[in-house]
This record gives sequence, structure tokens and C-alpha cells, in this order.
Amino acid sequence: MKRFVLICVVALLLFQGTALAQQKEPLIMRVEFEWTVIGAVAGGFFGAMLWMTDPGNPNNAFAESAVNGMAWGALGGAGWGIYILQRTVVYPEKFVMAPNPAASPNISSDPVAAQMRSQDMLAVLRESRPRPGGMNLPLMNLNLRF
Repeated sequence: MKRFVLICVVALLLFQGTALAQQKEPLIMRVEFEWTVIGAVAGGFFGAMLWMTDPGNPNNAFAESAVNGMAWGALGGAGWGIYILQRTVVYPEKFVMAPNPAASPNISSDPVAAQMRSQDMLAVLRESRPRPGGMNLPLMNLNLRF
């Protein structure tokens, strides 16, 4: 079993594509952390302000109100951070070399045939060129290429 695992690890190391992508500043996890902390602080402040609306209520505890506000604020901040990251993402397909403009499928004398060809998944798979450094696996519904 150990020999099999060792052979698999060596095979994966030998046949992997080179990953040349590096994250640029600001780092994704830092952005997500900052938005989560901002949301937690704002939620805690909102929970404290909510407690101040009725401090005489015996069922309304300051600590419970602040912690509940922080929890909801952290959840909202994390969601907002994910939203911000999705808006600023740069997909890898933007960096793929553009095909020859003369052979572009968008320029056609028959636009209906061009639209039918672009919607045919098998035709798109046949026309997709493999990129250097790895296998080309287009995901049609998500418009992503790996």
C-alpha cells in the first residue's frame, strides 16, 4: 500500500502542469477577514444601540444583545466580502489568446447558424484549443475554463 501511494505521489508530481499564477495584493483572505471584522464590529455596535432602546427590560441583556449583533454582523460582513470578491474577480479566460479575427465565429453571413453553433456544447468542445501547460476543460454553464 505504501508503495502504491508513493508511486501515485511521484506520478502526480511528474505529470502536473506548472502553475504560474500568483495572487496580487490585496490578498483574498485578507479582504474577506477585513469585511468580516468590520461586520462584526458594526453588528456589535448595532446590538448595543438596540439594547439602549429598552435598557429597563429584564429580558433584554446587554451582553446577549451585543453578541447577537456581532454574530449577525460577522455573517453579513462575510457575505458582503464574498460579494465584493466576486465583483473584482478576473477569470482566466480573459487571458486566453484571441483567435484570428477573420476566423471569428461572431462574424458570419448567417447569424442563426453561428448562434446554433455557439450553443452546441459538443461543437464548442471540438473547437476549443488546448492551452499550454495543462488540459482544457470548459464548463459551459459557468463560463469558466480550467
